[in-house]
Amino acid sequence: MPRLPKIASAFFLSVTAAIISKAAAARDPHLTTRALVEMRDFFGVAISPDGVSVAFCEERASIERNTYDSVWHVGPLDGSAAPVRIADGGVPLRNGGQALNEAPQWSPDSRWIYYRALIDGEVQIWRAARDGTRTERVTEDAADIEAYHLSSDGKRLTYRVGATREAIARAEEEEYDRGILLDETIYSGQNLFRSVLVNGRLVSQRTDQNLLRQTLLWNAPKQFRVVELDRLATRDAAKTEISAFKARERNQEDGAVQNPAERWTAAVSGAPPLMDLRIRSSRGSNDEFVCGECRELKIDSLAWRGENELVLTVRNPERGYAQSLYVWALADRSLRKISTSDGLLGGDRYGYSPCAIGRRFAVCVAASAASPPRVERIDLDTGERRVIFDPSAPLIGKHVQMEFLSWKDDQGRAFTGYLFTPATDDPKTPAPLFVTYYLCRGFLRGGEGDEWPLVPLAEAGIASLCVNGQLPRPDGRDAVEDYNAALAGVTAIVRNLSDRGAIDPRKVGMGGHSFGSEATLWIASHSDLLTAASVSSPAATPAWYWSHALQSGFRERAKNQWGLGSPEETPDRWRVLSPAYFASKFDAPMLMQMPEQEFRSAVEYSVKMRDQGLPVELWAFPHEPHIKFQPRHKLVAYDRNLDWFRFWLQDYIDPDPQKADQYRRWNEMRNRWLKERARREADAG
Repeated sequence: MPRLPKIASAFFLSVTAAIISKAAAARDPHLTTRALVEMRDFFGVAISPDGVSVAFCEERASIERNTYDSVWHVGPLDGSAAPVRIADGGVPLRNGGQALNEAPQWSPDSRWIYYRALIDGEVQIWRAARDGTRTERVTEDAADIEAYHLSSDGKRLTYRVGATREAIARAEEEEYDRGILLDETIYSGQNLFRSVLVNGRLVSQRTDQNLLRQTLLWNAPKQFRVVELDRLATRDAAKTEISAFKARERNQEDGAVQNPAERWTAAVSGAPPLMDLRIRSSRGSNDEFVCGECRELKIDSLAWRGENELVLTVRNPERGYAQSLYVWALADRSLRKISTSDGLLGGDRYGYSPCAIGRRFAVCVAASAASPPRVERIDLDTGERRVIFDPSAPLIGKHVQMEFLSWKDDQGRAFTGYLFTPATDDPKTPAPLFVTYYLCRGFLRGGEGDEWPLVPLAEAGIASLCVNGQLPRPDGRDAVEDYNAALAGVTAIVRNLSDRGAIDPRKVGMGGHSFGSEATLWIASHSDLLTAASVSSPAATPAWYWSHALQSGFRERAKNQWGLGSPEETPDRWRVLSPAYFASKFDAPMLMQMPEQEFRSAVEYSVKMRDQGLPVELWAFPHEPHIKFQPRHKLVAYDRNLDWFRFWLQDYIDPDPQKADQYRRWNEMRNRWLKERARREADAG
């Protein structure tokens, strides 16, 4: 059993200072959680054809209005002046809670940028003048625009749409009246009628053959239309225009990129040490080039610099997946590194927004563990980096320190992570430790899923560690091996930090999202390492299996990723993997904050945990998909996790009277648990 921290009769934590102006003045980590939610993000970087300007979009959450705003900026590439706001970008487009991060398309004369925008409940194409003097809507379609392409001469814009907004709403209402047939497109574990936000409104969901979420009528025939831009007149697309549009989309789906003259096509496949980067002729010849030096590189994206150089964005797993830029030259087949970062160069969080590549410069959204997103220019010849736009206040000050770590477990498996520690006047007193496990990308607001406020935890005196774990294999996965690797990696770093006197191994908390939730549940039930835990996603349970079972392709996925058939088909495997079968093994208080679409899968084992006296709370957040995205929900999740771990690791109770009921529940759960543990120990002794 994990040891409980000694409960002091009167305990008040001296909260260390944080960092943006309000938090620094008030020294309240809850102010920093608010700053984390409202942190600016940037995406959609694009360099104008004349090489003079760069456009990008800024996104920011509004907790007060529970939405997001976006703004398009344009600035000179030479840095002679600050970027200026030129247009409202509307509510950022999302897929399952994740921003789509689309780049705009420049007109060939560099006068306009064209972009999709969700404004007044409609996704239409808009354009904004580079100098900010004019913004106008280009399309007036009854359906939301799904994709578009600007012609090479800038005279026409071709776009694709599906069913109209009115037709989708009517189909939802008709289905509501006659009932909903459960078939292979239905996930029965979620609400069926208008249960998730898509394009600014609640819609009924379906899933396609790839288990991707779609709206009703998603498989209706697609329509293609053309806007003549000189007079903004719309017509149906000709067959040749449709064929060209589809061919371009196929290339984009394959990750292939053509050089400006459309002579060469570059594509990458595989994984290190067999990464395969090839350049083939786009004109039917057998000419082909293979980058032998690239086989060991983890390539995230490709972009052409002119006609004969390819710019690669590359991740380095040994440095926490930090990204670098390389150039591969066709002329002499040489590969050279341009610039190395300590974080991302391709955007932040979940949506990848690749660098824009011009003849001389790359413009990237850079972000690292301790540095919020900013727009940077990188000289492709010298590697010199220059900040173009960085309006965010620094979030980490003198009261929190950050350290990059790398270590191996007892079997030699490699891990990396980022440790945030409180700067204390008493370095001899080790701090409690919080760990989140899975991926640590860009600026670390809360690890994968953005649920655990790492900097505020450190401000409150709890060292916080984000671990880049051993990632699960998508096919042929041995889930037990993956979970045990997580246990071994976390055990090793707890031991290492304890040996150097940095943390108290008796006070360790852990949280995780998605695979990180699975790893947290495994460690909480298969070790005595944890004092408290928190998860935001469920693990496999019979309820989860059967609620998905109708979906096309789900059973094959469950077998490939977890080795699970139905509970009757693979009963032994279920007993090994599912918390529903070993709930009695948990002995760390468990907070579950899950999206409405997923919480039902966790009800069985949360009730079984509670029945054995374990402190457990299960919260469900309405209209949320796998990753929560509503600003108010994100703030609540941050704050509740902060309170949860301060309570269990520090015995801290926030004096805020609005939280009195929360602490009444938690104290009652703790008292019942202590009595139950004492009874079990007496029975065992």
